[in-house]
Amino acid sequence: MIKDLLEEIKHCRKCLLRNTARVVVVGSGNPDANILIVGEAPGVEEDKQGIPFVGRSGQLFRESISSILDLENDVFITNVVMCRPPNNRITNEHIEYCSGNFWKLVRSMQPDKIITLGRTSFESIILEKIEGGILEATGIVRKIQLNKKIVNVFPMVHPAWVIRNREENMVEWLVEIEGLKNFLQN
Repeated sequence: MIKDLLEEIKHCRKCLLRNTARVVVVGSGNPDANILIVGEAPGVEEDKQGIPFVGRSGQLFRESISSILDLENDVFITNVVMCRPPNNRITNEHIEYCSGNFWKLVRSMQPDKIITLGRTSFESIILEKIEGGILEATGIVRKIQLNKKIVNVFPMVHPAWVIRNREENMVEWLVEIEGLKNFLQN
């Protein structure tokens, strides 16, 4: 069933984003995994390759967690918005367009744990706006109800934030990676 859903989403044409994107970047990894990683939207490289988190920020993320998780078997990675938005700028309209497919996917997977990367993905998962920036929320596990099941959500900054000022932000990133290790062990 999940494979049929992934195929269905891959051919989505519900909004105008599909007219400017090369492909619908549904996700990668194991759709039967208990861990779901949620980003914001595909960038240029993701749109070219059809795989989430393969651009510069994705490479940083993949390198940072490769010793913690097997990205092919332990997790499924997707984005809140599955088509590359113009100028890499996500709007509430884009999130609304993709929300049906996004939530169908999340509910079908029924993960035990969700890792969000960036404010947009975190707010989309917890279904509320957060006060302040994502830095105030990172590392604090939230719980959501999903299909009569309680799911733990671990918010992190988006790796693009680290890249923008690598020297200054790398310390925070490494702290978050340690927090992620603890989250995954519990």
